[in-house]
This record gives sequence, C-alpha cells and structure tokens, in this order.
Amino acid sequence: MVEDDIGETVFIIADRDISVVQGSTEMFYLTNYFADITKTHVFAPTSQEMGDARMHSLPFAGAIGTIFLNILFLPYWLLQLSNHKPDIVYCYQNVLTPPLLAKYVFGATVIYDLQSDPCDQAREFSAGSTSRTMQLLFAISERAHSAVLPRSDLIVTLSKELEATVIENYGISPSKTHLLPLGVDTDKFDCERTTGNPLVFTYVGSVHARRGIAEFVTGLLQVPGEKRSQVEFHIYGDGDREHINHLREMCDAAGFTGFQYHGRVPHDQIPHALQKADVAVSPLPELEAYEVSSPAKIYEYLAAGLPIVATSITPHRRILDDDCAFFVEPIAEQYAATIEEIVDSRDHLTNKSAAAREIARHHDWSERFAELSERIASIDAA
Repeated sequence: MVEDDIGETVFIIADRDISVVQGSTEMFYLTNYFADITKTHVFAPTSQEMGDARMHSLPFAGAIGTIFLNILFLPYWLLQLSNHKPDIVYCYQNVLTPPLLAKYVFGATVIYDLQSDPCDQAREFSAGSTSRTMQLLFAISERAHSAVLPRSDLIVTLSKELEATVIENYGISPSKTHLLPLGVDTDKFDCERTTGNPLVFTYVGSVHARRGIAEFVTGLLQVPGEKRSQVEFHIYGDGDREHINHLREMCDAAGFTGFQYHGRVPHDQIPHALQKADVAVSPLPELEAYEVSSPAKIYEYLAAGLPIVATSITPHRRILDDDCAFFVEPIAEQYAATIEEIVDSRDHLTNKSAAAREIARHHDWSERFAELSERIASIDAA
C-alpha cells in the first residue's frame, strides 16, 4: 500500500486523547498506521507524540472540548483545511462540523468511525438520570449525528450489530459501511509466560460496577477454602475508587488474601502483566450497549495465550469459542463452579492457550488496516 492509494494527506480528528492506547485502542493503532504511509495530521486533546504524525493538540476534552471543536473552532478548521487541503478527513464520534466543512468546502473524502451508537450507549450507562440537561444534550447529539453520518463517504463500525444499528437509526446505505473489528499487535503480546503456583486470574481494563467484576469476585469467594487458597485475582486498571474499595472489602471480609489491585499501568507494560497470568477474566454483563461493541482486551488476552473466563454474551461469542474460553452466565454460582473446574484440571489450560494464540493470529491490526485502506482507495477511484 502506497500513499497515493488513499491520498497524500490525512486529517484524523477526535475529541479524546488518542495518543494513549487505553480507551482509544483502535484510534491509536490506526493513527500510527496512517502516519507510516501518508502525511497524517492529528487534531485531538493528545498528551504525547505519535510516530511520524504531525500533532495539533487541542486544549480541551469532554463536553467543553466538543463545544470548542464544533463551534468555537470554526475559523481554525477553515484555516487548517485551507493550508493542508487533506484528501481524507477521518473523524470519530462527536466530531460534527469539521467533516461537513472538509467535504462541502474543500472536497475531501470523509470517513466516520463509530465505536458505538453515538447516543444509545450513553443513554444506557446513565439510565435513571432525569437531568433535563442530559436529555437536551442527547437530543442535540442525535440530531447532529443524524445530519453528519448520512453525508459521510464511508461509515466504519467495529461489529455487524453496530453496523445494523447505524443503518437503521441514521438511514445509512449498507454500501457506505465498512466493518473494522478491533484487533491486536500480536508481536507485542506474544511472549513467554512465567506462571506457576498459585493459579493467577487476571482482569485488565476499567473498574466500574457495570463491568461485572463484583459478580466474579463473589463467585471466587464461594469456592471452598482449600481450592480458593490456590488462586489469586489480579486487577490492572483505573476506575471507580469506591467500587475498587468495595471489591477489596469483600475479599478482606472473606479472609481471601489473593486479591491484588495494581492500578492503571502503561500499555507497554500490559504484556508483562499478562505474562504472569494463567487465566484472563472478561466478566461483562448482558447490557444492550455491549451487544454492539467489541472488548479490546479480549484480543490482547488471546495474543498472550491466555484462556479466558468470559460471560456468554454476543461480543465474546463473536470472537471466542470453547477451545480457548470458559463461557459462563454472569452469576456467582457459575463463576465458582468454573474456577473450581480450572483448579482441578489446570493441565488442560495448555491446549486452550495454544487455541487462543491461533485465534489471535487472525486478528492482527496490519490485516485490518490494509483492508480499510483498500476500501478508502476504492472510494477515491469511484
């Protein structure tokens, strides 16, 4: 793939820090991929450099950043678009006025990448809120995305379920969509494991009540004492401090000393953390918002050769199978039974580990992005 296939200059615009992997996995890897083959300009509230990309760090993130990005920065966008004349403008959720200016004033090809429905997931996570301000923001966001998405040249989604949702909710033609599932840098995570006794279960990711971690811990604490003493549970990630303390208090009350919370670690240290694990844990509950998503850490667990205790929900079933995973319903009793099974037959983990690595090899980022580049090139050729 050479730069002439997709154009000489690419703008990537986001309302979050895409220079760090946590929370921006696809954005991070895709930006670095584009920076290797084109003149790539990044417009986002970034905190560090990204390879050969030219960084234009925006001063605000969150709701304030969205207002600045879409309204107060209009003269800024006109200046940048006029100076650099991008061939491709690649946008993420909440980026609304820049793609319209790029397409209708400067003739750029607009790609819009969605990790979730722009409104549905936020509504579900804030269920029960009666704030009129929140309701107003949701209504404005929905109308704005309804105006921008149909006018984009290509809509990128990470799952077939999300693709179907976007087609239905925003009137997008199926011919204007492209499936880009999450992936993994297999070379980065393919390392020798250094495990032994005790049996280490590991969770990497955000720590919130909606992640289902408490149900796993409850199940772990139901395992009989002799077997439970052979197990440790490690968490790597940041999140709700109150919930983290709740998990620790649960373990202390049960006399379980194998709980270890490491906090957030840099992404380049996660392979080393997984190197010390025997089994990964993905306890996501059955929420509608998760049904159209794709958990990024699953791919990293697989590349590290980790068998996975995973809830039997669509995002997990889409990626995993019984050869590499232990599927459970998100209830404590099933977690307890599965942990006991693993303790009793840990020799079988070797086969699941090999199956995990084999699955990971089919989900490398390089293949994902090469297919996307070919699709973008076909838009320009048409």
